[in-house]
Amino acid sequence: MRHVFAPGVFACLADGRLVLLNARADRYLMAPPSVEESLLRLIRGEADLPGDQTLRDRLCTDSLVLRRAPGPPPTLCSLAPPTRSLLDDGWQHPGLPAVGWAAARVFAAIAELRLRGLAPLLDRVGRRAGRGDDRDRTLATAAAFAGVRLALRPLDRCLPNSAALALAAKPHHGDVRLVLGVRCYPFAAHAWVQLGPVVLNDRLDTVRAYTPILAQ
Repeated sequence: MRHVFAPGVFACLADGRLVLLNARADRYLMAPPSVEESLLRLIRGEADLPGDQTLRDRLCTDSLVLRRAPGPPPTLCSLAPPTRSLLDDGWQHPGLPAVGWAAARVFAAIAELRLRGLAPLLDRVGRRAGRGDDRDRTLATAAAFAGVRLALRPLDRCLPNSAALALAAKPHHGDVRLVLGVRCYPFAAHAWVQLGPVVLNDRLDTVRAYTPILAQ
């Protein structure tokens, strides 16, 4: 029997460490070295070593992995690094109605995170239709959320701001992605939104300090 990641579990290699996100528990974690090496063999499709199944079984009790029949191994997040940022390139400042519209959606995302947690919000972003190709409307939507950052500093919270932007922009363009990233030394997590290689709501230097663990 092979192991696979449980629903809502995502992984990346950041600063040489395997980092897991358990979205159902709103928790990031790094496994002990022996478990980390065992998981990396599983992810890379390498042959098991003695004791690997036992090491992975420990994670089953934490609902991080599941035992299943042979199949594809779990994967790491693989998102190409961004090359540009809307905020660095310059953007047209929106009017107050657009900023108010965006602020209302950020408030709604904050409330949803508090009441329901991370996983339901990520599920909703993942289900959001993303089949359009209206780049201009997508950039205008991003500008409205950038206006929220400037006008309402207390709302400058990366996760609800990014989730709200992704929900608003995904119907306009199929390449919009909500990205969660991590760094290890010291540990920190961050969220932003990309349109292909373009960061829509953060500076390029800021997001490049983080390794994507989820791109939804």
